[in-house]
Amino acid sequence: MASKGEAETFVARGDDSASNRSEWAYLAIKESIVGGDLAPGMHLVQEDLAVKLGVSRQPIQQAMMLLKNDGLVVGTGSRGLKVAPLDATDTAWRYQIRAALEQVALQAVARRAAASSRFADKLRRNGEALLEHGLKMVEARSPRGAVDADMAFHQFLCRESGNPLIDRTTEAHWVYLRRTMIAVVRVENIGTSIWTEHQEILRAICAGRIEEAVALAMAHLYRSEGLVARSLAAMTAESTPDLGATG
Repeated sequence: MASKGEAETFVARGDDSASNRSEWAYLAIKESIVGGDLAPGMHLVQEDLAVKLGVSRQPIQQAMMLLKNDGLVVGTGSRGLKVAPLDATDTAWRYQIRAALEQVALQAVARRAAASSRFADKLRRNGEALLEHGLKMVEARSPRGAVDADMAFHQFLCRESGNPLIDRTTEAHWVYLRRTMIAVVRVENIGTSIWTEHQEILRAICAGRIEEAVALAMAHLYRSEGLVARSLAAMTAESTPDLGATG
């Protein structure tokens, strides 16, 4: 989470209005939740958050309202708040939407590559740069960096489809998928296999092999969804108390 010093820097830049303080607090807490620094189920003490961010309680209260609307924070009764749990069903639904949209995007970008060697060459260069960065994040053992690199590759392909509505539509779901994926990568040894799959997808697209590219991408997404589902189930089992146990 942003430190008090960072909050003071924010104010020193002249952006000291109440609305901007609230927006800043909202974004800082949101990133802490999505990035896993504030874990699912963690009780949120507004006074502590205010101290950490170097702001008064009012921006924190307004940030909490926005985060509740996002579904990232939930009430606990008696006006208490906690970080929302990870939702396996919601995640599965978002993967379904993502798969449908990415299938359309990959068909479009592969057609563009088949129609223009110049486009295909540029796509290959930019895609390979993203793959290289992703492997560096894996080697650095950075869950957040690896997930962000993974997202960047898929978002890149959606943008290159030429249909701006695909990227805009998937963007609404990425914040929730990113949160879940970071939580999974923190506990699972993903390794470099997904980057090998990314490379195969990119090669098929750049060669204009539409059916192969889509088949590879869908298999990649289904494997990812399966891993996430199994990991979430394990996390839920670990966090659920054994009511049959005796002290």
